[in-house]
Amino acid sequence: MPKIVPIYGLAAILVSLVLILAIPAMRRWLVRRFRTFDFLGDYFSSFYKNFVDIAFGVAVVGVIWAVPFLLWAVVTQFTSLPAWVNWTAIIAAVFITGYYLWRADHIRLETKIEIIQISPREWPIKQGDPHAGQRARAYQIEIINRSEGVTAENVSVQLCAIEPKWVNWEFLPIPLHVRHDNPTRPEDQIRAFSLDPQEQRNIDFISAFEGDNRFSVVHIVHGATWEVPYTDRNRLQVRITARNMPASFYWFKVWRDNAGRLQCEMETADKK
Repeated sequence: MPKIVPIYGLAAILVSLVLILAIPAMRRWLVRRFRTFDFLGDYFSSFYKNFVDIAFGVAVVGVIWAVPFLLWAVVTQFTSLPAWVNWTAIIAAVFITGYYLWRADHIRLETKIEIIQISPREWPIKQGDPHAGQRARAYQIEIINRSEGVTAENVSVQLCAIEPKWVNWEFLPIPLHVRHDNPTRPEDQIRAFSLDPQEQRNIDFISAFEGDNRFSVVHIVHGATWEVPYTDRNRLQVRITARNMPASFYWFKVWRDNAGRLQCEMETADKK
């Protein structure tokens, strides 16, 4: 009997090979299936990079599986567990391994817009301007699409809250100005835009003259007020939205230093 089983197995393999070689459709199907291994190298690379996560997942399954195994062993005096228990553990380990491999690519491709930094720039006011002889300072926000493969559509950066509240700012949220966007007509200014994977964009935020008692929010709504008086606790909240992406909220603290120069600092990112 033991000799017959290998013979049947060998015969089955030979019949399968004959069918594959003899039937063109089956041969083409097999070629297509083998072509799906074109990312096998990337798979092993991903597996290597995420080995710790995978090992953790398998360890969790192992612990969960080991507890009932030990209990069963004590009750039955070290009798083997039923086969379905072992198979459940194996399937769970394979599932978690696949999950961590999927999770790595999902995070890599997930659309995620973040503020990289907020940076100042200064310039002297030229003669002929009412503020001639003074210096001006402005801050811009730099954002980036962290996704490695998905374009963020309909991106909008808006000022959505001011603390303390001012009576002339009931129209919030208001879109901020995209740097270098200078159309002929004010109504043609960019309100929303696209960000390709890893693309960055600068957004004009606030500005002020040195020594002034107020600063300006650089928005694009014609007729809306720009100016905000300085207080001891000025805070501005910026919201970033995009299509099919949760909004992100960032708080900024604004004040004047001892020389009367505008200062701005990002506090924390509260993502919702």
